[in-house]
Amino acid sequence: HGEALNWNVYFHRGPEFYTIDHLNDHVLTVNLVGTATRNLIAVNRAGELNRRLTAQLEAVARVQQALLPRGIPKIPGLSIATSYLTSDEAGGDYYDFFRLPDGKWGILIADVAGHGAAAATVMAMLHAILHGYEGPEHSPDAVMRYANRRLSTSRIDSTFVTAFFGVYDPATARLEYARAGHNPPRLKKGDTGRVETIDGAPGLPLGITDDYEIRSDCVEFGLHDTLVLYTDGITEAFNAEREQFGSDRLDKALIGCSGQPECAVDSVHKALYAHTGTMSRDDDQTIVAIRRVS
Repeated sequence: HGEALNWNVYFHRGPEFYTIDHLNDHVLTVNLVGTATRNLIAVNRAGELNRRLTAQLEAVARVQQALLPRGIPKIPGLSIATSYLTSDEAGGDYYDFFRLPDGKWGILIADVAGHGAAAATVMAMLHAILHGYEGPEHSPDAVMRYANRRLSTSRIDSTFVTAFFGVYDPATARLEYARAGHNPPRLKKGDTGRVETIDGAPGLPLGITDDYEIRSDCVEFGLHDTLVLYTDGITEAFNAEREQFGSDRLDKALIGCSGQPECAVDSVHKALYAHTGTMSRDDDQTIVAIRRVS
């Protein structure tokens, strides 16, 4: 539109060298150089924006991981191992432990739908909601109803949270739990090595509806029983043929381990790598393995 964006300047010893052909060539050349320059500027700007976005996502991921437990609590009678592997960007997996009245412990694993900063933000919200809970009841269904009410009040469109929340009583070795749309945990029996599915107390994910109902169920830990909690980044991991890892391979990995929490986590990761053939992940992968040792 009449604005000079680029200049090409030519020098020559002979004063008569410049002809109309040179002019035609130079008009084409300066246009090509101009296009290349604009493309280079666009690439540089895109690279700078990408670096800024990556730095922001890394900062979000650091904040997200800072909200996870700094260490594994010493719960009487239990041995615990955890694994939290993120995808290429910040995600929404979350696990936590809560000291409750009467010597009981709350155990949580949750997964926010989606990826990136939005999912990590909702994960941080859930962390604040649960750590701020002061209700008179600490039953799993009461805690999940409270979390759902707070998340629903926030009105976060197109976002929900699956969660498994259990309350373990060391005195009775019983785990009372509620399952808000989350993957059914696995229980590896210490006496037989058999792997069972803990699929009781089903309920809707958190944050979908205000009219929320969920109930609790319970499971008794036998000596050397191992409970394995996990997020769907495990079972929904794809191989090159777009075949999911699935629950059957998960069960097979757990059957092949000793039942020690560290062995359970390691066995699942080895089976995942054998299935996918890569160390990268499309989704966060979280495992919490809990074994009754006394």
